Amino acid sequence: MEPYTSRIEVKPLEAPQRSEKGPSFIPPDYSGAALIGVSADQDPYLVQFYKRGPDNVSRFVDQGIHLVEKSADPYKSAATPVAFSVFRKPQASAQSKYLTLDKSRVDLAVDPYRERLLALYFKFIDWTYPAVDKHTFYQNYYFKKDQMHTGLLSGMLAIACIYWKYDSQLCVKQMPKALAAQLWEQCALCIDGDILAPTLETVQALLLYLQRRLARGDTNEQHAQAVWLGKLVAVAHSLGLHLDCTNWAVSDHEKQVRRRLWALTVFNDKLMSLVLGRPSLLHPSRSSARPFDSIHPQEQLFVQLCKLTQIVSGVIDDLYSPERRYDPNYDSSSLEVVRTVESYLQALDTWNSQLPHDMSTMQGQPDGYCRNGVLHLLALTVEVDLWRVLLVPSNMNHPDFGYWRTGARSTIQKIIVYTSEITYSHLHAFWPATCPQAFSTLAHFVFYYYVQSSAAEQQELTDSLRRWLWALRVLANTWPDGTGLATLRMDAVFHMGKTNVQIPPPPPQSQPKPQPQSLPQRQPELQPRPTFSPSPGGSDTSPLSAQGSLHGSVNGHPPHPAQPPHQHAQTLSERASFYSQSAPTPFYDSMLELDPLVNHEIIPLEDQRPGFAHQEYYETQDPTIYENISLDDLVKDSLHDLLMKNIFDEHYQ
Repeated sequence: MEPYTSRIEVKPLEAPQRSEKGPSFIPPDYSGAALIGVSADQDPYLVQFYKRGPDNVSRFVDQGIHLVEKSADPYKSAATPVAFSVFRKPQASAQSKYLTLDKSRVDLAVDPYRERLLALYFKFIDWTYPAVDKHTFYQNYYFKKDQMHTGLLSGMLAIACIYWKYDSQLCVKQMPKALAAQLWEQCALCIDGDILAPTLETVQALLLYLQRRLARGDTNEQHAQAVWLGKLVAVAHSLGLHLDCTNWAVSDHEKQVRRRLWALTVFNDKLMSLVLGRPSLLHPSRSSARPFDSIHPQEQLFVQLCKLTQIVSGVIDDLYSPERRYDPNYDSSSLEVVRTVESYLQALDTWNSQLPHDMSTMQGQPDGYCRNGVLHLLALTVEVDLWRVLLVPSNMNHPDFGYWRTGARSTIQKIIVYTSEITYSHLHAFWPATCPQAFSTLAHFVFYYYVQSSAAEQQELTDSLRRWLWALRVLANTWPDGTGLATLRMDAVFHMGKTNVQIPPPPPQSQPKPQPQSLPQRQPELQPRPTFSPSPGGSDTSPLSAQGSLHGSVNGHPPHPAQPPHQHAQTLSERASFYSQSAPTPFYDSMLELDPLVNHEIIPLEDQRPGFAHQEYYETQDPTIYENISLDDLVKDSLHDLLMKNIFDEHYQ
């Protein structure tokens, strides 16, 4: 049926045929496993000589050792044996009894909707975030339902509640109050109960729990996500997901599941490290697992996310590691840092140019749901964080600061265009829980660029950025899980900016003032950045210098219009003239000039109609009203008239 409506017919799960699985790294008579590391107290070179049964398990009372990879001749091979300590869960405790009672209560509430919610999960979430293996889940759900992992099932049902109104039967029913919250609570309790005997299902449940929707003002929960990430990494290491399992004595199916789960673990670690500014818990040198790859069409979007994650990993380690950024002698304008930034900008270009055609744009898919938004949002966030390295206040007097700002300005243009391309088809495509922080990162970067500008440049940018900020506010009213945090943080900027923070003025100058540039045209997404020659006078002959450098040029952007290409030998005061056309504008005053709600006295949308609130409206109204409306239209046309007359009047006559 129509892809934009909530009346979509989602087929419930169909029972698959029984299939026999190959050997598992957790033997059938055990409940959990933990890797025996090379430096562990149990020497893996010793345990390979233990007596083992036909299943390669050495048993002793309630514990055992499962050797999953061994050498044919340990005296001739240098390969390290891979063994797991396997064990059974302890006897039922008071907590596990509580879990059983709580599970019954939740089961009673969700039972009438279970299969339809599971169908929604595999239709919408599995494409972008393949945490649950469909084949294994089908087998367990229909043939071993009493052995289903409660935490995993609760997490799947909880996250599927996002799409409640997309089902042809559920859309006409009221979702039980706090159903999703109860399911998430059940998921968390089961994860904690699994710590003593973790399994692959524990990892899957943790991966889902990390993607729960948080309130946009819930700062405590947002930062507490890092604690759950630590649990995920610890369990993944315990289960040996960081190791190459190619030669293990387990089924090929389980090998692929393990690779996928490790890729998701790395994805969460790197993305959360990027948007929260925390050190990454993982490093490529501490893993032997191969990069995730797949030929299945449904997993191609995730394959591209994994490739982008590799770039993110390098950016974090090379440019944002604590030993670099918190070093008092760190120089972000050094040739080494500039070359590193340029190399990652080039890597982003290469990645973008190799995207499949159906992923290279923000256009909707044939089924009406565009899943590409998170891909481009993450790429923009990485690009912003690269420019943030160079655009620190201490670099304002650097000879090439103007060129870096030109590149950053082009990135801002991409951000504005990206926001304008978000339509209703993107809003409920599954976006990771860190996306609100990613939007907030983009917004802070735009504002930081704005307050670093001269008064003349601010005057030029004010109109475009005001309309962009209003577009964010429009999105936040119908999509608080996306841009809501960004608008909340921007409101905090307006409030706390009363301290009149100022950017130090550049050195005085006496040269004629060049005209400020206009926003550069958006570069085609599939075109690589053009490169330019390095600054004259340099003697650098490195490969990066031969291709072009951010010293004297911006990777992918023309030189500053006030300075002709390849003529960069101007004085420092001449270069600074662009930024000193007048005294810096007080921070708070410039923000007030930018804020559309202050200048235009627009009443927030929640107050336009009695009893109207954005979440209630979103939950109760037909979403088809946004079917053919893009934010580009909202920005270009009269936003207030369009929203009030064409949308609200249609539903409140």
